Amino acid sequence: MNGSRERLYRSVECLDANHVETNGLMSGNSCVGLKRAIDMALPSETEILIHKRILDKLFGKSTPNLSQQDAKSLTVLLMSRDEDLMIKTLSVIANCCAFSVNIDTICDSGCILLLYELLFHKDRAVQTAATNAIANIANGERAQELLKVTNGRPFAECIPVLVNWVKTSDNDLLTNWTLRALANLALRDSNQILMTAAIDKLMALLMHPNPAIRLQSIKLLVNLSTNSQL
Repeated sequence: MNGSRERLYRSVECLDANHVETNGLMSGNSCVGLKRAIDMALPSETEILIHKRILDKLFGKSTPNLSQQDAKSLTVLLMSRDEDLMIKTLSVIANCCAFSVNIDTICDSGCILLLYELLFHKDRAVQTAATNAIANIANGERAQELLKVTNGRPFAECIPVLVNWVKTSDNDLLTNWTLRALANLALRDSNQILMTAAIDKLMALLMHPNPAIRLQSIKLLVNLSTNSQL
C-alpha cells in the first residue's frame, strides 16, 4: 500500500497548498492531520479480501442502487498496487456511474482524487480504465462541481492531460474514452477554454476510420461550439 499512501499524500498536499475547503472538512491547516488519518485508514490484507468479495459481487452486473459501503470498498481497492485489481475496480466504478443515482454515492466515497492520480499511472491500461470512469462520473452535476476548474482542483490539471492524449494517442480505445470524458466535462463552460488546443485534432478526427471516434469528436465539437470565445 506504500504507493497508495504516496498518491494520497500528493493529493492532500495539492489541496493544502491552495487552502481548499470542502464542506468544512478540510482547511489549509489540516494537511498533517489528514495524512495521519490516511495512515490509519489504509486497509489490512484481511480487509482487502473483504473488499474484493464486494468487487466480485458487483463485477459485470447492473447496479442501479450502489450502497455507500460498496462505494467505499471500491475506493479502497483503488489504493491497491495490483494493476489488474485496479482495472477491474475502475470498470465497476464506470459501470455504476452509468446510473446517475450512483454518481453522488461514488463522490461521497472520496474516489475523485484517486481517479485523478490514476491518470498518471505508469500502466496505460490503468490510465485508460481511469479515463472511462471519469467519463461516466462527469455526467453528474455534483461530480462536475467537484471537478470544477479552479486553482488547485485536480481537474484543472486533468483536462490538459486528456487533451494531450487526444492529440497524441494511437490507441483507439483510449482516444474514444478520452473524447467522451472531455465531451462530458465540456458541459461546464469554465472547462471549455482548456480544450482549445484540441480543436484542430478534433477536426482531423472527423475523418477517422473508427466510427465511435468520429461520433465522440462530433459530440465534443458540438459542446465546444456553445462557447463564443472558441
